[in-house]
Amino acid sequence: MIIISSKKYPKKLGETDALFWLEDITEEVSVVKGLSMYFKGGPGSGIEGHRTLRGSTSKLTPKKVSAALEKLREMRERRSDDARSGKKKRAVRGHYSNRSLSEKNKRRVLKEELGLDDKKITELLGTLKQYTMKESYKDVRKGSEKGKKLSDTLEQYISKAPIWDGIGTLYRGITLPNELIEKLKVGSVFDMKGVSSWTSEKGVAESFGTRTASGKKGCVTFAIPEVTRGTSITHLSYFPTWIRKEKEILVSGKSKFRIEKIEGNTKRQKGEDFVQITVHVREV
Repeated sequence: MIIISSKKYPKKLGETDALFWLEDITEEVSVVKGLSMYFKGGPGSGIEGHRTLRGSTSKLTPKKVSAALEKLREMRERRSDDARSGKKKRAVRGHYSNRSLSEKNKRRVLKEELGLDDKKITELLGTLKQYTMKESYKDVRKGSEKGKKLSDTLEQYISKAPIWDGIGTLYRGITLPNELIEKLKVGSVFDMKGVSSWTSEKGVAESFGTRTASGKKGCVTFAIPEVTRGTSITHLSYFPTWIRKEKEILVSGKSKFRIEKIEGNTKRQKGEDFVQITVHVREV
């Protein structure tokens, strides 16, 4: 998200009044001069060097302003290409709700957003329930026959559901053998071997990794500032939110990622119980 400060908006920006989605302010940024551009704090802005809005704001350097404007131009060109090709614009949203909805309301939302009939809704909700179960989740990762069927249904849902456009970075925490962690290098491109679960809560992602970490297996938390093939399923979760506050986003297995930065040591250090690193990635 970008926050704009000009004569129209006071220097002391209120979070509610001063936040704009990138796509809503593209034209304004390109024609209005003398704007002071700030990025909302937190790792989700996609550009390093910002500070939190709640505490203070720091003016972007010319280099970072240039990077921000380039990002806006890319978004504009992408929308123009879609318009010329006649591609139907999909809805975008963050979390529909911060809690899991009742069965009745899940069905209502799916019917409103996707126009699904009762049979398709029942099939999708059943698939989501299976996906959250440990064994079925493993089937997706392994690419078994059962896993492929689940993946196909989830991929269809991701392709039609509102695109994730929420605030902030998304995280995915997993456990990997130490020998694989040591092979992670900046610039490497990889995929998640199928549909993957991400969360808007860093602590949730880290807890998934540390649960099974040990001396031979380390915790890897992937962080990505934005995704183009993802959608929130927090409101459709099988588990009540008071049991599991995952704030889950499903990302397509067709997505590929490039490693931009690695924080932490990829080799286990003396005195550490296990390796724990954060890997910053981008979609490619």
